[in-house]
Amino acid sequence: MLEVERATEFAPIKNADAEEGRVAVDSPASSCALMLQEHTSWLLRAGVQLSEEALNKVEVSSLYSYAGEGIDISQLGGHIAEPGYVNSIGVFKLSATW
Repeated sequence: MLEVERATEFAPIKNADAEEGRVAVDSPASSCALMLQEHTSWLLRAGVQLSEEALNKVEVSSLYSYAGEGIDISQLGGHIAEPGYVNSIGVFKLSATW
Protein backbone atom coordinates (compact mmCIF):
# COMPACT_ATOMS: atom_id res chain seq x y z
CA MET A 1 0.00 0.00 0.00
CA LEU A 2 1.19 3.49 -0.82
CA GLU A 3 0.10 6.76 0.71
CA VAL A 4 0.19 9.50 -1.92
CA GLU A 5 -1.18 12.96 -2.53
CA ARG A 6 -4.43 12.16 -4.33
CA ALA A 7 -4.55 15.43 -6.28
CA THR A 8 -1.14 14.78 -7.88
CA GLU A 9 -1.07 10.98 -8.15
CA PHE A 10 -4.59 9.94 -9.14
CA ALA A 11 -6.60 10.81 -12.23
CA PRO A 12 -9.07 8.00 -12.93
CA ILE A 13 -10.40 7.19 -16.37
CA LYS A 14 -13.79 5.54 -16.12
CA ASN A 15 -16.02 7.60 -18.40
CA ALA A 16 -15.97 8.33 -22.10
CA ASP A 17 -15.03 11.74 -23.43
CA ALA A 18 -17.90 14.22 -23.77
CA GLU A 19 -19.08 16.02 -26.87
CA GLU A 20 -16.75 18.41 -28.69
CA GLY A 21 -15.84 21.40 -26.55
CA ARG A 22 -16.81 19.78 -23.23
CA VAL A 23 -14.83 17.64 -20.77
CA ALA A 24 -16.50 14.77 -18.91
CA VAL A 25 -15.41 14.01 -15.34
CA ASP A 26 -13.00 11.05 -15.03
CA SER A 27 -12.51 10.82 -18.80
CA PRO A 28 -9.35 10.59 -20.90
CA ALA A 29 -9.61 14.35 -21.58
CA SER A 30 -9.96 15.26 -17.88
CA SER A 31 -7.04 12.97 -16.97
CA CYS A 32 -4.87 14.62 -19.64
CA ALA A 33 -5.86 18.09 -18.38
CA LEU A 34 -4.88 17.15 -14.80
CA MET A 35 -1.51 15.81 -16.00
CA LEU A 36 -0.80 18.99 -17.98
CA GLN A 37 -1.71 21.13 -14.94
CA GLU A 38 0.75 19.11 -12.84
CA HIS A 39 3.50 19.52 -15.46
CA THR A 40 2.80 23.27 -15.60
CA SER A 41 3.25 23.51 -11.83
CA TRP A 42 6.62 21.70 -12.12
CA LEU A 43 7.83 24.09 -14.82
CA LEU A 44 6.71 27.19 -12.93
CA ARG A 45 8.34 25.89 -9.72
CA ALA A 46 11.59 25.43 -11.69
CA GLY A 47 11.40 29.08 -12.79
CA VAL A 48 10.31 28.54 -16.39
CA GLN A 49 8.01 31.27 -17.70
CA LEU A 50 5.02 30.11 -19.74
CA SER A 51 2.99 32.26 -22.10
CA GLU A 52 -0.81 32.24 -21.86
CA GLU A 53 -0.86 30.03 -24.97
CA ALA A 54 1.45 27.45 -23.35
CA LEU A 55 -0.13 27.45 -19.89
CA ASN A 56 -1.39 23.93 -19.08
CA LYS A 57 -0.39 22.77 -22.58
CA VAL A 58 3.22 21.63 -22.10
CA GLU A 59 3.96 17.99 -21.35
CA VAL A 60 7.13 16.95 -19.50
CA SER A 61 8.55 13.57 -20.50
CA SER A 62 8.62 11.07 -17.63
CA LEU A 63 12.10 10.12 -18.85
CA TYR A 64 13.19 13.73 -18.19
CA SER A 65 11.46 14.28 -14.84
CA TYR A 66 9.23 11.91 -12.91
CA ALA A 67 7.98 14.30 -10.22
CA GLY A 68 9.28 17.73 -11.25
CA GLU A 69 12.87 17.12 -10.15
CA GLY A 70 15.86 18.06 -12.29
CA ILE A 71 14.12 20.50 -14.63
CA ASP A 72 16.93 22.71 -15.95
CA ILE A 73 15.72 26.23 -16.76
CA SER A 74 18.90 27.04 -18.71
CA GLN A 75 18.35 24.02 -20.96
CA LEU A 76 14.77 25.13 -21.67
CA GLY A 77 15.69 28.72 -22.41
CA GLY A 78 13.72 30.08 -19.45
CA HIS A 79 10.56 30.72 -21.48
CA ILE A 80 8.09 28.52 -23.34
CA ALA A 81 5.84 30.45 -25.74
CA GLU A 82 3.62 27.74 -27.23
CA PRO A 83 2.21 24.28 -26.46
CA GLY A 84 4.83 21.58 -26.62
CA TYR A 85 6.73 18.69 -25.17
CA VAL A 86 9.81 18.84 -22.92
CA ASN A 87 12.45 16.13 -22.74
CA SER A 88 16.17 15.91 -21.98
CA ILE A 89 17.04 17.47 -25.33
CA GLY A 90 14.80 20.55 -25.00
CA VAL A 91 11.36 21.85 -25.91
CA PHE A 92 9.48 20.72 -28.98
CA LYS A 93 6.45 22.36 -30.53
CA LEU A 94 3.39 20.13 -30.80
CA SER A 95 2.15 19.37 -34.27
CA ALA A 96 -1.33 18.50 -32.92
CA THR A 97 -3.52 20.68 -30.71
CA TRP A 98 -4.48 19.62 -27.22
